[in-house]
Amino acid sequence: MEYDYLPDNYPSGCTNKQIESTIVQLEKEIKGNSRVTNIVANRATLAQLGQTELASRFTKKYSLLAFKVSIFSLILSSLIGLISLLISNKALDYAKIQASPIIEQYKRNKERILEQCKVNPDSEFHIGKQLIKCSDILKENQ
Repeated sequence: MEYDYLPDNYPSGCTNKQIESTIVQLEKEIKGNSRVTNIVANRATLAQLGQTELASRFTKKYSLLAFKVSIFSLILSSLIGLISLLISNKALDYAKIQASPIIEQYKRNKERILEQCKVNPDSEFHIGKQLIKCSDILKENQ
């Protein structure tokens, strides 16, 4: 059975436009021959083949697009993770630089208190609301 509107290698060897126009022609034939069962069945099968081919192409196209988007997202999220890691390392370095004078001051204060407690072991003093006993400090530093 030959059809003058059916392109060679239908449907896999045709463009989307060729398949779409062929389906339109097949639907016209189906409507025009609605009482002839074998023509309707044959043309409906050919139209279904064309629709299946179009759906397959659409699925392949958008599956590939989805894959590319997922790869791009993976690369982008990895890059963002790396940048955040670098930023956090820089922030940690900056915090160490900022804390260094405070830590040094704490050590000096601790040494002064220890020296005072060695001179006068029975003394007590307040740091904020906390009462500190020299005897406790001397025990900690033995």
